[in-house]
This record gives sequence, C-alpha cells and structure tokens, in this order.
Amino acid sequence: MSLDIPFKLLLLFSSFSFTSVPTGATTAGLGSQHAQCYHITTKGPLISLMSRHLVLKPMDSLMTPKFCFLLFLSPFKHLHIIFNTWYVILFFPFIILFHLLLSSFQAFLSAWNKACQATGEVDIMIPKGTYLVGPLKFAGPCENVSKIIVHMKGYLKATTNLFKYGDGTGWVEFRWIEGLTLTGGGTFDGQGAKAWPYNSGSTDFNCKLLPTVCFFHLAHQLCLQIVHVINNLFPQSFELAYKTDEEKFLFQQNVKFLVMNRTIVRGITSVNSKFFHMAPVECKNFKGIKIKISAPADSPNTDGIHIQRSSGVYFSRSLIGTGDDCISIGQGNSQVTITSISCGPGHGISVGSLGRYKDEGDVSGLVVRDCTMIGTSNGIRIKTWANSPGRSAATNMTFENINMENMTNPIIIDQAYCPFASCTPMGPSQVKLSDIYFKKIKGTSLSAVAVALECSKGIPCQDIYLEDVHLELATGEKQVTSTCKNVRAKYIGTQIPPPCA
Repeated sequence: MSLDIPFKLLLLFSSFSFTSVPTGATTAGLGSQHAQCYHITTKGPLISLMSRHLVLKPMDSLMTPKFCFLLFLSPFKHLHIIFNTWYVILFFPFIILFHLLLSSFQAFLSAWNKACQATGEVDIMIPKGTYLVGPLKFAGPCENVSKIIVHMKGYLKATTNLFKYGDGTGWVEFRWIEGLTLTGGGTFDGQGAKAWPYNSGSTDFNCKLLPTVCFFHLAHQLCLQIVHVINNLFPQSFELAYKTDEEKFLFQQNVKFLVMNRTIVRGITSVNSKFFHMAPVECKNFKGIKIKISAPADSPNTDGIHIQRSSGVYFSRSLIGTGDDCISIGQGNSQVTITSISCGPGHGISVGSLGRYKDEGDVSGLVVRDCTMIGTSNGIRIKTWANSPGRSAATNMTFENINMENMTNPIIIDQAYCPFASCTPMGPSQVKLSDIYFKKIKGTSLSAVAVALECSKGIPCQDIYLEDVHLELATGEKQVTSTCKNVRAKYIGTQIPPPCA
C-alpha cells in the first residue's frame, strides 16, 4: 500500500547524494546476461524539497539496508537510460522510501542529446515509473544516426501549470528526425482537465488565447510608453510575432511530430490531452499501429489524431475514444490510409475542417477502410468553411466497409461549416470536392436523416458515389432519409436510405 500526498515544504537534511546511473548514460557491448546494481546512499543533512508529490511506502517494504536498481541490458550498440529518482530518507527509528514525481526535464533532454550525437542505430530506454514533465522538445537533425528507437515504458504526466506552454506546440514534440520509432507500451497523460474549462475555441469565434496578455500581430511603428501589467495570469505580458492563425492553437497536442520522415509509433497510449492527442505535421512515411487514445466525451477539441500537410501516412489497429474527432484529416495531406480503427465516443472520422485559411494545400489520396464507430456524433464527415478566403480541393477519397452503431450523422458533407454560435453572412465555400466514394457503409442512425450531402453553391460537388449503403433508424420506427444540396450523387447497389429525389 502506498500513500500519495502533496508536499509544500519538507525540511530535512542538507548535502544529499546518491549513486545511480548517470543521466543519459551510454553502455555499449554488454550482453543480455550482464546486470548492474546502483546503490542509493545518503550523506549528511538534506536541504528542503519544495512543491513535490511524494509516495510513502511502509517500513516493511524495505528488507535490506542497501537498495539498488537492477538493470538487465540488451546488446544495443548505444543505450541511453532515463531514470526516475528515488530518495532514501532516514528517520530514527523509521525508514521511509520516497518516490518523488520530480520534473524530469533535464534527464530526458540529456539522454536525447547524447543519443542524437551518436552514430548508427540508437536506443533510448524510459523505464516504468511516473515522470512529471513540462514541455519536451526532442529535436534533430541527428546527422550520423540511421535509426532512433525510443522504448517508452513509463507513464509521463504533463504539468498542469499552463504558464509553461507556448502556442501551437506539442507537450512532447519530436521534430526534424529521420527514422524514429516510438514504442514500448508507455502512456502520455496530458492532465487536460485543468485546461478544458478555458478551451472554448470551437464555440466562440472571439475566444482569447490564454498565453499572452497583449499580442501584437503585424504591427507597424509600434510605441509603448509607461505601460503597467498587473495580476498577469499568463506566461508573457507582451508578444510581438508573426504567426498564422492556423499555427496558434489554443493548447498543446499530447505528442506532436513535426517535419519527420520514416516514423513508426507502436503500442503507445495517450490520455486526457489538453488539445489534440497526436499530430503528425509536415511528415512523410509515418506509421501508427496499436495506439490507444482516451479522453472524456465532453472534453473540448481533444481530437485523437490530427494529420496536416503530410504524405504517406498510415494508421491501423487503434482504439480511440475522445471528445472530438477520432481522426481529423487537415489541409495539405496526400496518400493517407486509415484502417481497422475503433472510434467512440467522439465525433467520428473527419476530413477538415478545410478552407478556413488562405493558401491551404489540397487533400488527395485518402483511404478509410474497415473501421467501427459506436456512439459517435458523426460517422464519416467532410467539412469545409463557408466564406473561404482562398481556393483548394479535396479529391480521390474512399470510405469503405465502415460499421456504424447509434450515431447522429452517419454520412455527412457540410460545405457551410461554422462551429460558432453565430457567423458572419456566408458566401459559398471555395473548396472543391470531387471523386469521393462511400462503399459498404452499414449501421444504425439516431437521426432520421442518415445521409446529408450539402455541397457548395459556388463550386458544386462532382463525382460523389454511394455504393451499398445500408443505414437504419436505431429505434426501428421508420425509414431514414437522405438530403442533397448542390450535388448529383451517383448510386450503385443497395441504397438505404433511398437516394435523394
């Protein structure tokens, strides 16, 4: 049995030291039979430990006067180890073992820097244990490294101090890396409940971004004199920058991958992100397999996976339940394949929203196949903004063999998308939709309208195909219907609901 208590101030002894594996230690040439034991010792009085969470364990859990970590090493060419820290504190006549959830920022970055400077294939080990960390940026390029494998077995918890985060970043961010594999069964816990009450960006067009008191965008000949800022709740008082609206996300993704190539994510869990859970941005050849994502159904903007400006992306055999889209396909993507995804709760699998910003890239070559959705508010949704400031296109997309159960909008194209309570007068969307296939879609709908195709008046949809669609009302009381606007869809095989008139 253990007891988790917050410590505001613990005044013990000073001059504490322990012997353990050095942060980011490198071990080469050791076989699997080798083991090393690292002893923890105390010397003299300890200084105070401020604002820590301690886990107390009873005396009978300590059987010997010396304690060690046993580390069995595999024959990796380069091995880097990140340890959580254990402290042994002596109180006469008791011995108490404290496991501190310390901020492990320096330990992680030290191990990463050593790995990135190595040559050949490199392994980074994150052992089991709980790690409390703020924003982590693992950056390349690692010029002489052919492959980096991060064995993530620990449980990473994000700090709930919102002052530590910037706009549009990931809590844990990998960027400019070739050949990264993230695996091991570990968990990223964003502790998003502290942030969700402030995250109204999806419903309030005038939502203010938290991190800055005064943000000056594209300012010219700016002069500030005798300015006082008091009671600032945010990390910066003033910010002068040039950032696109698209990049200034309100909160942070749990795990963000930026400008990556040949990336594999396998067997990783993400829970309670403050914003999106996982976001490949400007990535090539990205694979995600056996990923688990979880957040409450009412958690705002917690998309499971958001893909943007990427190509050659593949996600498969994953479980996603969250408060927003299970998977969202943003602008500028090509050759994206989504298979064998279990989605729910959430908002289904979405393309978009598209067309909100100027100079967005096209979307093409999307395949969504063999997926199951249960209790989601939408099934397959394509959403583009009205009043698009620029032209773009979404084409060559296939949704096939999708099973749906108890959802409100099984198939929906919405080219007048506006998530806010009120919007300015709407001009037509400038996103062209074409060559879109819905095949073998079956299940039950909670709404009477199971297929809703609302295309742009300015650029009507072209070549929309529905083949073997079988959707029934969940209550079984009456037959579902279809609605169509600015589109002449083409129908093949079974059609329940009946095609639009």
